[in-house]
Amino acid sequence: MVEIRLDAGKFLQYRQRAVAQRAATIGAWEKLLNIIGKMAVITNAFIISVTSDTINKIVYNWSNTDQNNFVEDSISFYETKCFPGDHSYDINGVNVTECGYYGYRNQTIPGNCSSYEYTTEYYTLLITRFVFVLSKCLFKDEIVFYIQN
Repeated sequence: MVEIRLDAGKFLQYRQRAVAQRAATIGAWEKLLNIIGKMAVITNAFIISVTSDTINKIVYNWSNTDQNNFVEDSISFYETKCFPGDHSYDINGVNVTECGYYGYRNQTIPGNCSSYEYTTEYYTLLITRFVFVLSKCLFKDEIVFYIQN
């Protein structure tokens, strides 16, 4: 029992919280927080540009007046005969010869399974995404409102 009281006395005497002092800045943490903030802006801009359809819709609106055919325009088709193996694909008794997927590719040589190449829309979207990330890094929020209006 005496040992516990002695340990309690030591903790109270030698383990006290430091007295707070006023400071003009947060010191070395300010530079670190600025770096973390800039990295957060770049990371968020990259995530938005890669995962969101917003940029795709903005680019689609540059050449089209409405959004009615946006989904159809962003789908590419792949011939099922190009899948490995000798399989026929029937869905409810209908022979399926094409498979649609989200992407911007076209078959350049009909019947050639290795002739799928990116379309010009793909490269336009890629450049627009890069410009979006770059603009978010340089200009923060000003450029987004300019593009949408």
